[in-house]
Amino acid sequence: MKIAFIDVYNRIPINSGGDWWTFQLLTDLARNNSVSMYYTTEKSSEGGYLPKDISFDTHVLPSRVKWGRVSTRLNIIRPDTLWDKAPIRDIEADCVFTLVYGYQMAAYIAKKNGAPLVLVMQNVEWEYAKSIHSPWHLPLRILENWTLNRVDAVITISPRDYDYAVKHGSRRVFYIPPQPDAHVFSPDGARYDYGGDRFNVLFYGSLDRHQNWVALSFIAKKLVPALARERSNGGFKVHVFGSGKPPDDLLSGTGINFIGAVSDPGMYIRGADAIIIPVTNPSGMKVRAVESLACGKPVVATPEAVQGLPEDLRAMTYVASTADEFVEALKGIRDGRLRNKTNASLFFRRMQKHSVDDVLSYVSKKRQAVKSRIALLGSRGIPAKYGGFETFAERVAPALAAEGREVWVSCEGAAPPRASEYKGVKLFYFPFKPFRLLRRAFYETVYDVYSLVRASLTCDCMIMLGYGAGLFFFIPKLFRKKIAVNVDGREWTREKYNSLVKTALRVNELLALRYADVVIADSRVIQAYLKASQGRESTFISYGADVPASVRWDPSRLGALPGDLGSLESGEYFLVVARLERDNNISMMVKGFLAARTDKKLVIVGNFVDSSYEHCVHAFIADHRCGDRVSFVGGVYEKDLLTMLRRHCCAYLHGHSAGGTNPSLLEAMIARNLIIAHDNPCNREVCDRFALFFNDPASLRTAIESVGDEPEAYDTLRDGVFDRAKKEYTWDHVIGEYEALLNDVLLCAK
Repeated sequence: MKIAFIDVYNRIPINSGGDWWTFQLLTDLARNNSVSMYYTTEKSSEGGYLPKDISFDTHVLPSRVKWGRVSTRLNIIRPDTLWDKAPIRDIEADCVFTLVYGYQMAAYIAKKNGAPLVLVMQNVEWEYAKSIHSPWHLPLRILENWTLNRVDAVITISPRDYDYAVKHGSRRVFYIPPQPDAHVFSPDGARYDYGGDRFNVLFYGSLDRHQNWVALSFIAKKLVPALARERSNGGFKVHVFGSGKPPDDLLSGTGINFIGAVSDPGMYIRGADAIIIPVTNPSGMKVRAVESLACGKPVVATPEAVQGLPEDLRAMTYVASTADEFVEALKGIRDGRLRNKTNASLFFRRMQKHSVDDVLSYVSKKRQAVKSRIALLGSRGIPAKYGGFETFAERVAPALAAEGREVWVSCEGAAPPRASEYKGVKLFYFPFKPFRLLRRAFYETVYDVYSLVRASLTCDCMIMLGYGAGLFFFIPKLFRKKIAVNVDGREWTREKYNSLVKTALRVNELLALRYADVVIADSRVIQAYLKASQGRESTFISYGADVPASVRWDPSRLGALPGDLGSLESGEYFLVVARLERDNNISMMVKGFLAARTDKKLVIVGNFVDSSYEHCVHAFIADHRCGDRVSFVGGVYEKDLLTMLRRHCCAYLHGHSAGGTNPSLLEAMIARNLIIAHDNPCNREVCDRFALFFNDPASLRTAIESVGDEPEAYDTLRDGVFDRAKKEYTWDHVIGEYEALLNDVLLCAK
C-alpha cells in the first residue's frame, strides 16, 4: 500500500514527545508499505535524537507564498494550496494520513486518489492553542471538530483524546499509545553521572515550545527557590535537557543545570533521582511521562500532565500543583516515605491498545468499500413517506453514499415523473404500482423478489429490511453476492394475520435466517430470541432518532386535520402515533382512556389497515357516547406538525406489542414525552425504567389518572427517556455500525 502522511514539519531529528510518537507511527506504517511524509515547514530547533534506521521518505511541500513572515500557523496550514494544487497534485496514495492542520491538502489528495483519509491526533489542537493563549484556538476548535466528522478514521495518542474524538462524531477511532524504544528507554542501561550527593531532579522537553517555557518559568521562579530552602540530606539540584533554547532569563542565575540537546535521553533519565513535569496543557499524552516510567523513575507531575495517561499509569505518578506540593513529593521520594510506584511489567501491558495493523486492516476494507455497490431493499422507497423502514433508508443510504460508495435503494412503482437519485443515492423502481385488486402482501413479495434479482445483477451486497421474501433469499447466492437481513421482529406472531399467513411468515423467517450472510436485530430481545429458538447468531444494531426542533404551539395548524381539534390546547391531550392495527393495541388504549377520570382528549395519529378492526374500535366509542373525547386524525406526514403534536402532548401512549425497537417510541422519547407503554420485553428494553407500563385497560386507566393529576411529578421519567434516546439511539451511531458491518463482514470477501 502506498501511504502519504501530511505533517507540519520533518520529525527528524527527534526532539519532542510528539516527534517520538509520530516517528514510531511512521515506522510501523512503513513495515510493509511505501510511506512518504510531506511536511510544510522546517523545524526552528536544532539537534535531537537521530534514529539509526529511517524507513520512510520525507519531502518538503514548496510554497510560492512566504507565509512564515505573516504567521507560523499559516505557514503550517498552507492556504495557498486551496488555489495552487501544484505542490500536491502529483502525490499518489492508497491511503492518506494527516494532522488537522493539513486536512485541506490531505482531503484533496484522498479524493483525487479515491483513498481513505485518517486523522492523526497528537493532542486536541485547539486545547493546546488555548493553553498557550493563542487567538487561533477558536478557529482551530471549529476546524478540528469539523474534520473529526469528515475523515474515515482517527488515531489518538491518549484515552482522553480517544473519548473526545468519539464524542465529537468520529465513527472509527483507534487509540495507539506511544511505545517507548526499549533500546533507549528502559530501567537497564548506562546512567549519566550528575555528580555530587544531592537529590537530582530532571525536567526535559523541546525547549522552544511555549508550554515548556511556562514550565521552566515555574521551575526557575517558584520551585528552585522552594527547594533551596530544603538543605537537609544534601539538598536538591534541578537539571534540564532538550533541544532548542529558551529565553535567557529562565536559566541564567537560577542555579539550574542546563545540559542542552542530548543524543541518548534514556541515559540522562536513568541517572536522575526523580522526573518533574510541571506543564499545564491537558491535551494529548505527555510522552516524557511514558518514557520516564519506562525507565523506572518516579514522576511528579501536574494534574494536566497526567490527564492523558491510562488510569493505571496515572496511578504510578505523584500529582502536584503548587511549588510546595512538588517539594513535599520530592522530599517524600528522597527520604523513602513515598515509594517508587513504577511497575515496568504492568506499564508495558497497559500501553497496548490498538495497533497500526488494526488501522491498516480497517482502511484496506474501507478502500474496498469505497468502490463497492450496495443496495438497501425492502422499504417502499425514499424520500420517506410511510414508516420506519423508509425513514431508516432515508437516513442510512445517503450517509453510506457520502463515504464514496455507490448506493441503490429499491422503490415501489410510482407514476412519472420519478426521481432517479436522492441525496447521492441511486433509485430503482418496481415496474408496477400497487393496485387494489392485488393483495398488499402478494404485491410486496413480488416487489421484493424483483429487487433481489435487480440488486444481485448490479450490486456487490444488499441489506434487506424484513424477511417477507425470505423464501427467495437464495437468489443473491446464485450470483455469489452477500445479503444481510434486518429481521425487524417476530412477524409471524402478529395477531392481524390468519394461520395461513403466519405459517408462511414462519417459513420465510427460517429460510431468511438460513440464507442470510448476516442477521441484524434492532433489539437485544430479538437477538436473544434468534439465538434461543433458531441457534442463529445476529448483530445488534439499534434504530435511530433525531432531536426534533423546538416547535411552538400553533392551534391554527390543526385546522387541516380531521376531527374536532379547534379547541385543543398544549398539554391537554394524550397522543398515539401508530399504524392502527390489533398488534398495536389501539382498542385497549381507547378502552383504558375512556375509563379514566380525565378531562383531556386522546389524539390518535395513523390509519387503520383492517376495516373490521376499525369498525370494532369506533363501535365501542359510539356505544359509550364518548366520540368527543377521542380524535382520529389519520396519517400526518408533515414533519413539523407531527413534531408539534409530540412536543406538546401530556403523555404518549405506546401500544406496540410485536417487533423490536419501534421508531415511533424512539421519536416520542427524543421529544421528551412522558411514555406510557405496553408492558412487554421490547418496550422495557428501550425505555428501561423511565416509563409507565400497562398490560390491560385497567392498568392504563390508573396510569392516565396518575399523570393527569400531577404531570410535573414525572419530569424524571421525561428526562430519563430523553437522555437514553440521545445516548443509545442516535443515527450517527446506527450509521457507524452499518458502515462497520459493510467493511468488516459484507465486503471483506467481495
